[in-house]
Amino acid sequence: MNWWKGFYEDSTILELLGHGNSYHQVADFILSQAPISSNSWVFDQCCGNGRLSHEFVNRGHNVIGVDLSAPSIETARQGSEGTRQSAEFFVEDAFTFVSPRLAKLGVCWYTSFGYSEHDGQNLLMLKNACDSIEPEGIYFLDYLNAKFIINNFKPKIEYDINKMHITRTSEIKNDLMYQAWEGKGADKKFSYKTQVKLYTQPDLVDLFFKAGFADIQCFGGIDGKKFSETSERCILKG
Repeated sequence: MNWWKGFYEDSTILELLGHGNSYHQVADFILSQAPISSNSWVFDQCCGNGRLSHEFVNRGHNVIGVDLSAPSIETARQGSEGTRQSAEFFVEDAFTFVSPRLAKLGVCWYTSFGYSEHDGQNLLMLKNACDSIEPEGIYFLDYLNAKFIINNFKPKIEYDINKMHITRTSEIKNDLMYQAWEGKGADKKFSYKTQVKLYTQPDLVDLFFKAGFADIQCFGGIDGKKFSETSERCILKG
């Protein structure tokens, strides 16, 4: 079940998740850790509406993006029209998609990984990323810190946004975090169910090695600080 298609196409959900203006800072961090020459290719795995892809394009790089959401890919394509750089976006499944050209840099941001309960399926996505990048290229995965989530677990959170009241209930079971999102407003309502595998930092490093990556580094956020158990994020570079 591809629950993420409708979930990440909902404008209220996107605003709630708060990616907002962080794309510029994310691109700054990535390129500070992996400088690439102008006109290099960047592979954006699970690119969504292309906001991060556009940051690379605006900095003089070419982009290949993939996402399962057709409306998101259409937005990504429209956002790159009129640029001098090449920007190619594909409506495909990251569990099966390998870039048609090798990239110097690859990124998978905002916890777009770990959606399957099966390790082999999630590993396949990393292998596809490895196969989409040049042998000397670099790949970044931005993921949650499972220990931080567990230690700060809240089974129920309520939000008010865009004249809607949203209730998010969470349950952790068998190393998976299940969440139900219920939104109600005067003119709109929604109901989504999501899940993500709670991989620890050692688990992720092991998966990176199995996928073919080496020289792995871990960061606790885009401030570049070293990963620790109290970090909110777990960003891997390999």
